[in-house]
Amino acid sequence: MRKLYLFIYLFSYLPIFPNNPPPNNAIALSLGGASAAHHSPFSIEYNSANLVWSPSQFGFNAQNRFGIGDYSSLFVVNSFKLDKAALGLSFLMDQGELITYKTQVAFAKKIEENISVGIALNHLLFKSINPYYKKKHTVTFNLGVSYIANPKMEVGFQISNPTQSQLIQYPNESIPTNTRLGICYSITPNIKAYLDGIQSTNEPLNGCIGLEIYREEYTVRGGFNFNQVVGLGLTFKKKSIHFDIGLGIHNVLGLSPSINGRHAW
Repeated sequence: MRKLYLFIYLFSYLPIFPNNPPPNNAIALSLGGASAAHHSPFSIEYNSANLVWSPSQFGFNAQNRFGIGDYSSLFVVNSFKLDKAALGLSFLMDQGELITYKTQVAFAKKIEENISVGIALNHLLFKSINPYYKKKHTVTFNLGVSYIANPKMEVGFQISNPTQSQLIQYPNESIPTNTRLGICYSITPNIKAYLDGIQSTNEPLNGCIGLEIYREEYTVRGGFNFNQVVGLGLTFKKKSIHFDIGLGIHNVLGLSPSINGRHAW
């Protein structure tokens, strides 16, 4: 319990770190964005420390935002489980007015039987349809921690881009710093609840709440967050293959469908 208090203390004294990035895979979307303590190869994005607890898997995601063809993304990830450690590789192409290409390399390791740490190095290439912006390359990093407090509760924490890497010099624009603290609690052996708090530079706190119900070959998910998005999702698995379907519903902007495919090594 003393270690749990340390996580909460750490989060409360971090500065309020622009916009909260939208979930870029079907699982996180269906949980309302609550993913700091969720285990999958997509953990490389939300808490690389969780790769230690995740199986070796190849995964991909395709997603569209609000039915607008120019706002789509493709995310490919591969995780490798090692002895008390894990490696992760991923590539993200996110389209919009600002097109982002993001390549990540992550390493996670257990430092105790119930605690793991992770670091991810990110290379980002930004392009824009607006001629005002030129191409920009930059490098950032993420730091994550995962703590299994007891058989029913797990805590995850990640800080992304703490140095606020510069995007353009004049006027001065920087990539935001994002911090995420999340809890997973097993209500029953087949039901898990997730709660995340996310803060970004100059933005208010965003809260995410999700629920996951799984049985044999199926998993059903639901969630919501303070950005007025409700998430719904379903996973079907057959042996080593998983298909995840997620749907984000915004009360003004509309629907954002998302689909994952995963294969265990």
